[in-house]
Amino acid sequence: VVVEAILPTTSSINIAGTSPSSGSSDAFTVTYSEAMNPATVLASNFTATTSGTVADTGITVSEVDASHYTVTVTGVTGDGTLGLNLNSSSGEQDSYGNTIASGHTGDQSYTIDHTAPTMVSINRTGTTPNNASSDSYTVTFSESVTGVDNTDFTAVTSGTADTSITVTPLTGSTYTVTINGVTGDGTIGLNLKGSSTGIADTAGNAISGGFTGQVYTVDHTPPTISSITALGASPNNANSDQYQVVFSESVTGV
Repeated sequence: VVVEAILPTTSSINIAGTSPSSGSSDAFTVTYSEAMNPATVLASNFTATTSGTVADTGITVSEVDASHYTVTVTGVTGDGTLGLNLNSSSGEQDSYGNTIASGHTGDQSYTIDHTAPTMVSINRTGTTPNNASSDSYTVTFSESVTGVDNTDFTAVTSGTADTSITVTPLTGSTYTVTINGVTGDGTIGLNLKGSSTGIADTAGNAISGGFTGQVYTVDHTPPTISSITALGASPNNANSDQYQVVFSESVTGV
C-alpha cells in the first residue's frame, strides 16, 4: 500500500514568452511540486492580475506534463503589467487526491505595451543657410525603438542634390541622421517614410511612419561684386570721394 499524505505546492508561475509584450495573449508556465490530477487544474483556479490600462477576456489551461501546465491569459489589451496568481481555494489535487496547500502569487509578470511609437521631431542640428557638404538632423522618437536605418528616411530637395544618408544612434529614442554629398543651391529637408519602415519599439509595435522634418537653405554659390560706381562728380577737388559697392547678395565681413 502506497501512502502519500504530503500536500502538493506550486513551485513557480513564470512567464513563458518575452517581455515587454504586444500580443493579444500571454502564457505562463505553472510548475507544481509533484504530478497533479489534470481534472482539477482548471482555468477558474487562476486570476490574472493587471495594472495600468491592461485588460483581458479569459484564461485557458493546457497540460505540458504531469507537473507542468501552460496557463494563457487571452484578449489582452492596454498598457501596463500582467501577472497570474493561483487562487487560495483552488481545490487542485495531486494524483493521490491531496489538495494543494495554498494559493500562489506569480513569480514573474509581463510588461504589456500595445501603443505604437511615434515620431516626435526631425530637427536641424546645424545652421541655415549654409554651404556645407553634409547636413545633419536630430531624430527623436516617443520611446526606445529598433530597426532605424538609412532606408527609413528620404532627403527632400529643391535645387540641391545629395549622395547618401547615414544614421548614428545617440540613445534608444534619439538618432543623428546625416545627408551627405550636398551640392547646389536651394533647400534640403529630411522626412521619415510612410509605413513598413521596420521601426518598432521593444514590444514589437511598429511605427505608423510618415513625418516631415525641418529644412535647410543650402547655398554653395559665392557672392560676386556687381559694380563699384563713383557717387561724386569727376573731375572734382573734394578731399574725399565715395563709391557705391554692390554685391550679388547679402554679405558680411566687408
